[in-house]
Parts: sequence; C-alpha cells; structure tokens
Amino acid sequence: LHKMPIAYVWDDHDYCGDNKRGNDGCSEAAKQAYMEYVPHYPLGDPDGPTGIYQAFTVGRVHFIMSDVRSQRSDEHIMSREQMAWLKKEMLDAKEKNLVIGWITSVSYSGTKKDNWGGYTQDREEIGNFLKDNKIENLFILSGDAHMSAIDNGTHADFSTGQDNPFLYPIFQSAALNNVGSDKGGTFSEGGTFPNPPFTGQFGLVTVTDHGGEDICFNFRSFRLHYLFDSMSELLNFDFCRHLPPVGENLRNTDDWLLRKSDNRSFEIRSSEETDLDLKVFNMHGDVFFQQYIRHIEGAYPFQLSNLPSGEYFIKAEMGKTLHMAKISLP
Repeated sequence: LHKMPIAYVWDDHDYCGDNKRGNDGCSEAAKQAYMEYVPHYPLGDPDGPTGIYQAFTVGRVHFIMSDVRSQRSDEHIMSREQMAWLKKEMLDAKEKNLVIGWITSVSYSGTKKDNWGGYTQDREEIGNFLKDNKIENLFILSGDAHMSAIDNGTHADFSTGQDNPFLYPIFQSAALNNVGSDKGGTFSEGGTFPNPPFTGQFGLVTVTDHGGEDICFNFRSFRLHYLFDSMSELLNFDFCRHLPPVGENLRNTDDWLLRKSDNRSFEIRSSEETDLDLKVFNMHGDVFFQQYIRHIEGAYPFQLSNLPSGEYFIKAEMGKTLHMAKISLP
C-alpha cells in the first residue's frame, strides 16, 4: 500500500470535526499540519492561511480537488478566491483538450445543509459557468455521505434554466468503514445505497485511453462484507468522451516534435522563448522521463535511450500550450 500514490483533500472529520467549517477556529492549524505531514500537489493558494485546493494532470485527464470545508462560511461553500481558481482550472483544461475530473468531498447533487444542497447559490453559479463556457468534458467524484450512487449526468445540471446540453456523470462513493448515511440526490444508474451494518463500500474509476478520439471511463462501486469475508459489486457504469486524437509515431507534428532516425532521439521545437514542462509516460500513467526547462527557444533535444520498448505518450507543456504525441519505442 505504501507504494500507491495518494491524492488527498480533507473533509470534516479529518479537518476539525463533524460538520465543521472555516470559521470554527482551527483552519490555520489544520493547514499547517497538512503542509508539514501530507505529500501533496502544489496548492492553489500555498501562502494563504487556509485552503488546500489543488490540481494535477494524468494523461488527458485534469483532476481538480476542491476544498469545500476549511473556507466555508454561512454564505459560500468555498472562498471567492477558490471559486475563481476553480473556474480558471476548468477553462485551462478545456483549452488544452483535457477531460476534467472534479473532486468535491461533499455530494454535488445532495439536498442537505452540509453539502451542496445548503449552498444552492454557489451550485447555480457553477452550473451557469459550465453552461456559458461550454465545458463539455467533465465528471464529478464525491464522498462524505456513507453511501454509493451513480448518475449519468441527467441530474447534474444546476444552471438557472437547467438547460445545459452537456452531461456530467457523478460518482458518489463511501464509506470504507462506517455506518450508512443518505445525503440526498437523484441518481440515474442506481442508489443511494447507504452502508449496512458490518460492511464497507468503496469506488473504483478506470480510465482507458489509447490516444485516439475516445477516452473512456468506468465507475464501479463495491461492498465489503466483513462478517463473511466477501465482496460484491453494487454499480457499474461506462461512458466515453471525444477528444482530438494524439498523433502516433510522428516524425513531425505541427513542427513541435521531431523524431530522429535512431528512433530514440527527439527534438522539441518552439518558435518563441517559453518554459518547457516535459513528461514521458506509459499507457498506465507511470512517468518514465520528466524535465522542466526554463526559457527554451528554438530546439530542445532529449533522448529516451533507457526506456523499455513499448508505447508511450510524450507530453510537452509550453506556456499555455499543451502538445501530446503517442510514440512506439523499438
């Protein structure tokens, strides 16, 4: 287990206590403890006294982790600064042709005071933003409620007119070891399924991406039966989203990537001075090569001589431009 990567953002019990929020007097201490003891991606506001919201990209999925607990007030579920950051992250992901995986610890379609049902104005603001900016490729993951449920997105439109043409699937999954609770919401694919006694529940999201026009997702919800040492599947849901395909075995892609004749040497080209964030990863998202170079202009050469044979993605982020190519190494 210690070898498994973990991306973690808190909710109430691991923040300050049941149903606690930002004005309960422990936000700064909680953030200090998180900064000192929890490995994490760069925070959206690292210097602020509260807030551990963060984002990262794996392959063609951009994960956004909101902190809807430590900056919560009577009026808003998150600070206005975090709301602006969330919108910017979504717009950047859209511009780079990435699918957005938004993690909000409490139920987005919930009906209770402690989840988004208690902050309908904020939820409507996000709904209008998604519709107005034509955010098409988004799914939502939630916990908190000790229940499992999946919606295909037909109940995820909270814009003012509820007329957003795009569907945002919701996966509600919890709790691994606790009694059941139902926090509301309507779910097309099944649920809610609160935890019965002597059971635990968890969810698994599988992403299948071969670099083509389709990137596909599978949501699966499981229940553990502690007394009988067994496990059963509760829910299973598949969906795909369309993206521009990644070029395969490219010698030249829009003049940004050049592959040399030995098939292991490459050049990345830029017509203007920019920073380069370069990653090479396999089909499972494991990073095999990574470099960050400041102020490149012209050609930047690199070699992949030590990588095993197989298929990889080259991802080059130059300023606000994201390039990706799929390659096969002999």
